[in-house]
Amino acid sequence: MRAELGLAPCTPLVGMVARIDFGQKRHDDFLAAARQIAAGVPDAHFLIVGDGKERERRALECLADRLGLTPRVHFLEHRTDAGRLIGALDAFVLATTNEGFPFVTLEAMALAVPVVATDLPALREQIAHGTSGWLVVPGQPGGLADAVLRVLADPATARGVAARGRETVVERFGVEEMTARTDALYRWALADRRAGGGRSPAAPGAARRSRATP
Repeated sequence: MRAELGLAPCTPLVGMVARIDFGQKRHDDFLAAARQIAAGVPDAHFLIVGDGKERERRALECLADRLGLTPRVHFLEHRTDAGRLIGALDAFVLATTNEGFPFVTLEAMALAVPVVATDLPALREQIAHGTSGWLVVPGQPGGLADAVLRVLADPATARGVAARGRETVVERFGVEEMTARTDALYRWALADRRAGGGRSPAAPGAARRSRATP
């Protein structure tokens, strides 16, 4: 991946893979964080992978230029090999203000890539802060930058957290586990309907995560 971008093999690479959508995603926060990261890690480069409205993409390119990041930020638009790109990253970032249940963070965790994301309810279902990834306050680029700088400064700790992130995906969000949870949810719903519709407190915990079903 670095060779394709014309970068040295050991170049620190931080990326965000998400559709460019100013109403939901905060690529502007990612770029603001990138400027702080670049000040601490002068050879770091940044990927923005995802399509979107041309007007919004151009606005981000202009923002990167104003922040002095143009040589460091690579806009790759839509890619069919997003998994390969994510796997090449030293840190994966998801800066967002509204998420249902993002699969891209699970993909990064499954690839044992350190994940830094904004602290939203859906992301708390996936990530235990400091254990399987890092969660930061939405709308605060400084928090994103600090977390990524910690990842880059301490690769051994970052690898340990990323490994636990992968274990989380396998244990909680693998096909067998999600199939069992979905089956339990449907059986509970059927039993509840036959009983007359009264909601039972014994509903399976999977009911709260049914939207995560593959």
